[in-house]
Amino acid sequence: MKYGAVIGLLLLNADLGWAQTQDELIEQSSTSSAYANVDAQYLYSSWQPSKIVNATTETTGRNLIKFSLDPSPSIPYVKRLEYWWTPGDSADQKEIIEREAEGESAFERYIGTLQYVFLGDNSVYYNFESTAFIGNAEINQLAEYIDEDNQVSVLRPGDEISFLTVIREHEVGIDLSGLDVQLSQLFDSWGMFYQYSDYQRPYSLTFDRRFADDRIFESTIISHGLGIRFDGVAALSPGLFFSYGFDAVSGRGNIEFSNADLEDFIDDDKKLYSDKYSYHFGLLWQIFDRLDLDIGFRHEVLEIDSRLENDDVENGINHLEENMRFINFGLAFRL
Repeated sequence: MKYGAVIGLLLLNADLGWAQTQDELIEQSSTSSAYANVDAQYLYSSWQPSKIVNATTETTGRNLIKFSLDPSPSIPYVKRLEYWWTPGDSADQKEIIEREAEGESAFERYIGTLQYVFLGDNSVYYNFESTAFIGNAEINQLAEYIDEDNQVSVLRPGDEISFLTVIREHEVGIDLSGLDVQLSQLFDSWGMFYQYSDYQRPYSLTFDRRFADDRIFESTIISHGLGIRFDGVAALSPGLFFSYGFDAVSGRGNIEFSNADLEDFIDDDKKLYSDKYSYHFGLLWQIFDRLDLDIGFRHEVLEIDSRLENDDVENGINHLEENMRFINFGLAFRL
């Protein structure tokens, strides 16, 4: 049953990284708090994975409302109090947040980006991010399922595969915004980076959206490569700002099964490549000196293709395409 419920987790900083520009604008041009900061934020994420053979797949991502009170301007011994609530299934949301908060993920989510600043505003940084999704694939025709131990089972109509996917992303890069280089008047910052990501989920062999057979593999999806990022902020009117940006990563990818991988199923003269791109935009409205509204949206796409080494992307055979979308809506009030 779907119902609203409180989720009692107080330490996870779930703000989206690309909202930092808006936070900086608030700090620079808003009246500071005398007594306390009050925030209300809605966070939502969705994942559209590649289809699985003979199955209907549904996924659930973060769907949370967070209220926080920071009384430190007047009570320095208390940093933050938070109250979490979800309009969705509380068990799902609790599991998603706990998986995101495991191990180093909680540390990196809470700390944010680790960086070293040099030569003015340039910096070298490392960032780790994890995003969790719950999935359920309902079988509608006979299919073979091969798990991570290479055990084969036959699934019949009505059977289900339930899975929890944690997408982990490591990034090492250099922010070159401090260089005296004017790439375009549209962008305020830019940088280059190396990114590695992996995650597990059920997968069916796919060649340009056609299934090769009736098997479902428990698989690990890997992508890594070099990327470039651009970000900008435009003042639409006094107190109203529009932020935007995009990044693209190109490199190698693979899909590993229990005793094989995708490379075993493609032609010997072809290689596997991964391409990932994302774009985001947001709106920050400083309604009053002490009240701000911010709205943000981000869309990410990951593709894994096989093609000849010198071929263009258009000549490749697509084996996977994943889409992720993130939305945040927040109000901040300074007392």
